[in-house]
Amino acid sequence: MSKSLAARWLLSGFIVASLTFAIACGGEKARTPASAGSPALTHEQKIANAHREDNNGWIYLHLEGAPEVVGYQHGYLAVAEIVDVRDALVMSLEHDTKKNWEFYPGGTVQAKEVDGTLAAGLKFWASMGHPCGQTFVAKDFLKAHPEYAWQEKFLKDLPGQPWTLFGKRRGPS
Repeated sequence: MSKSLAARWLLSGFIVASLTFAIACGGEKARTPASAGSPALTHEQKIANAHREDNNGWIYLHLEGAPEVVGYQHGYLAVAEIVDVRDALVMSLEHDTKKNWEFYPGGTVQAKEVDGTLAAGLKFWASMGHPCGQTFVAKDFLKAHPEYAWQEKFLKDLPGQPWTLFGKRRGPS
């Protein structure tokens, strides 16, 4: 396999995982410590402080709020570009592998969230495992989806982990 094809496969896998993590969580939304126990927001509340500006081919997004709100705003304001990337990836994968898009399972194994305040303090929230906290059991998945048997040697169980705040250490520990 050429280096460029290997790089495309790696990038494709990352994009597939990033674009489709909700499938792996059964449609549940990720809950970060900042949002746990808070009431659900309406669409209008989620996008109230967000906006998009297109300027000479550049897209500027102003996103604000809790991590899941920022993610919602990003998806809402950049939906056309996200769909374009997905469509290009689908075409590329189907051309290179001769396999239909539905052949590839979706999901993610890590999630990270940061806003301006956290970034200024060199901090971010992260979770290893599915962001919804659901444990992935490879044997159960393969039993339910035998079409992915070709991935058996790569698939491993992945327990969901709690969201954790990571940041710069202050002094010796």
